[in-house]
Amino acid sequence: WRRVLGAEKQNPVTRLCAAYHLFDTDQAARDYIKQMTESEDVKVRANAATVLLRGANSSQNPEVKTWATDLMLELMASGNLDKGDELQFDNPLESMIYHLQKAGEKRAAPVMIGLIKRRVYITDAVQALEEIGDPKSGEVFLELFQSGAEQSNPHILVMALGKLKYRPAVPVILKKLAEDADVRARNPGKKDYEINETLLNGHAAGRALEALQEIGDPAAADGIESLLKKELPIEIRRVARRV
Repeated sequence: WRRVLGAEKQNPVTRLCAAYHLFDTDQAARDYIKQMTESEDVKVRANAATVLLRGANSSQNPEVKTWATDLMLELMASGNLDKGDELQFDNPLESMIYHLQKAGEKRAAPVMIGLIKRRVYITDAVQALEEIGDPKSGEVFLELFQSGAEQSNPHILVMALGKLKYRPAVPVILKKLAEDADVRARNPGKKDYEINETLLNGHAAGRALEALQEIGDPAAADGIESLLKKELPIEIRRVARRV
C-alpha cells in the first residue's frame, strides 16, 4: 500500500484507497488525505473526506481519531463541501454530521451553527446541534424558523425550541400561528398547498402548539385562547384545545 500511496502517476482515488489502509499507521497517508481535502477538484475533496470519515470510524488509535476529528471540523467549517452539483448524491457532509452527533463532539457546535447559517444540510445540522447542545442554539433555531428558509422543516425547529424551553420563541410562534389563521380566513375553501404563502401545515402547527406547552410560559395561554377564536383546520384546533 505504501508503494501505491507514493506513486505520483496514480490517480488520486487509488492513492486515497491506499491511504485508507494505512490510516492508523502511516503519517504520510494522513498527510496525503489532508492534502486532497484541499484539492481544487470538488470530487477529489469529497473522496478525501469520505476516506477521512471511514478512517475515523475504524481507527483504533485515540491520537489518530483526534487528528481525524480536528480535520473533519476544519473541512466542514471551511465550506469546501457545501456546493457542487457533482456531489448531489455522494456528499459525505451528511455522514460527517451524523458521526460528530453520535460522538457527542462538543467542538462541533459552532460548525453546525455555521452549516445552518449557510443553509447547508439544515435538518441534519439542527438535529445534531440539538443533541450536542450549545447556549446559542435557541437563538439560531428561532432565527431559522423566522426566516422560513426552504428545507428548514419547521416542525423539527419548534420541537427543538420546545425541548430547550426557549422563551423568546413564544411570541414568535404565536404570531406565526395567528398570521397563518388569518391567511386561511382570507382564502376560504382552499387547501394550504393552493395558497401562495408559506404556512405551517397541520403537523407543524400541532408541534408548534406542543412546543409552547413544553416551554411552559404562562403568557402563551392568552395567545392560544385568541387563536381558538379564529377559523382553524380541525387538526390544529384539536391540538390547541388540548394544550
